[in-house]
Amino acid sequence: MPVANRLRKRIIRGLLITIGTFVALIAMAAIVLFTQQQRLTNLAVTELNKQFKGELTLEKSNISLFKNFPYVSIGLHGVRFYDNKKRNGKPIYQVEHAYAGFSLPDIFKGKYNVRRMMLRGGYLELVRSRDGQLNIIEAKNLAADTTTAPAADTSDRRSI
Repeated sequence: MPVANRLRKRIIRGLLITIGTFVALIAMAAIVLFTQQQRLTNLAVTELNKQFKGELTLEKSNISLFKNFPYVSIGLHGVRFYDNKKRNGKPIYQVEHAYAGFSLPDIFKGKYNVRRMMLRGGYLELVRSRDGQLNIIEAKNLAADTTTAPAADTSDRRSI
């Protein structure tokens, strides 16, 4: 019996160490996400603004673990997109709250596919110029789509 007790204790100790290590890694990842999320969001907005003719701004951001459960959500508050870098005039769109939901397994794989998007409170003001271009297309510096659409929608959207 003493051999069986020692074996049982070793197995339990091994399991506890494994579980403890896993919990510690998840806690460290959560701490990094929560402490660095504002900086990471600002970096993303800065990089996007380098590509746009217009200017994207936001007041604040936060991480919400349960808003779009089972997805991890990044909440963006006070999102505005202007048609120029001077930010004069009315924004093309404004959203009070936007939540983008990401799958944890995708994040661990380095894939940042938005699985769920939720927008609350805001507006979108589209204006077509004389040459037929929409103001949002011009401000985001997007090329006009001249290709034909595929026969079936093959995107990975779940719900919008």
